[in-house]
This record gives sequence, C-alpha cells and structure tokens, in this order.
Amino acid sequence: MIPGYRLTVSAGELIDRLLIEQVRAEMTGGDGLYDHADWSEAKRLMNEVDQQVIKDLLHIHRRLWVLEGAVRAGAQDGGFLENARNIFAANDERHRLKAQIDDAFPTNVSRRRTYGANT
Repeated sequence: MIPGYRLTVSAGELIDRLLIEQVRAEMTGGDGLYDHADWSEAKRLMNEVDQQVIKDLLHIHRRLWVLEGAVRAGAQDGGFLENARNIFAANDERHRLKAQIDDAFPTNVSRRRTYGANT
C-alpha cells in the first residue's frame, strides 16, 4: 500500500467534492468512488454546516450533471448557449455557497473567484 498524502483544503472545497461524488453515484447507479476511504471527519464537518447550504449545493450539482450532459451530447436542440449560460450561473452560485462554508469554517486555504475586467 502506498502511503497517503496529507493535504490541506478549504472546508467548502472538501464538502463540494463529497457532494459531487454523491451525485455521480446517484446518477450512474454506481457505488461511491470515495466509499473505500475514511471520510468520517469530513462527514462530521458536513453535519455541522447549515443543512440548507448542503441541500442547495446538492441541487446545483444535480442540475449541473444534467446541463453538462446535454452539452456533452451536443445539445442538438440548439440549446447549447442557453445550457452554457446556465452552467456559468450554477457554478457562480456553487462558488458563493462554498465561500459561505469557508467563512463559517475558516482554514488557511481559501479560494475566491475573481475575474478580470474583460469577463
């Protein structure tokens, strides 16, 4: 067995990763990629976060799954641009919620979305 690495991530990023994996498992009918690791600390943290934020993030990830699937499939109905705009909006909301978690559970790692003047 190769020893694991100790990594530092923000609370928002950790919870976001767990929720992405939960949605992936739901949508594919597969088992969770992370089922074979000890996520007890992360799950404890998730239980301490405002549960409405968790529900909102889950809703966003489920929506992103559908939107990104349509884009990957070519969105033959002409809805490519609308789907792309909806993906941008959902990701903006996702990052706002992650920042809310990071504000409630600060670590020495945090990332805020910033854009240049041309975006």
